[in-house]
Amino acid sequence: MLIEREKGYSLPRKRKYAVAALIAFTLVAAAISIYELRFRLLILTAQYLVVDDRLEPADAIYLLNGDFYRRPYHAAELYRKGLAPHIVIARAEDSPSVALGITQNVTDLSIETLKKLGVADQTTVQLRPPGGVTSTYDEAIALRDYAVSARPHTIIIVTSEFHSRRSS
Repeated sequence: MLIEREKGYSLPRKRKYAVAALIAFTLVAAAISIYELRFRLLILTAQYLVVDDRLEPADAIYLLNGDFYRRPYHAAELYRKGLAPHIVIARAEDSPSVALGITQNVTDLSIETLKKLGVADQTTVQLRPPGGVTSTYDEAIALRDYAVSARPHTIIIVTSEFHSRRSS
């Protein structure tokens, strides 16, 4: 009888339950800890995602497309403070609704907002990559091409707070 147990050895039933109970207890304790710390964890995550550099005068302000409810306002504020002589924006690809004439291109909306906020038309530089930009990556390529030709020393990039980590 003893020899048979050694061949097909497995944990005794009580020990299996003890191990399962320990694992379950550990998982429940971890879940409760995460739940109790959720606000701190969210704050730490937000602090990691947001990059907020001290701004100094630059050669240009580069306005990333999207979030035209906030980004153009911030770019115009920086421009009015005299942090850069002009604002650069890459033209976004026309969406199907733009092609149908239902809405405006997001770049046009941003430029129109800049004008209404006092940014002179001649100080806005619109980059026009073939087909327009469709992502932050495309906008980075357009900015690189602009930097190669215009040779700015410093550029302020305007984006949304939670996108600042990937844009930096």
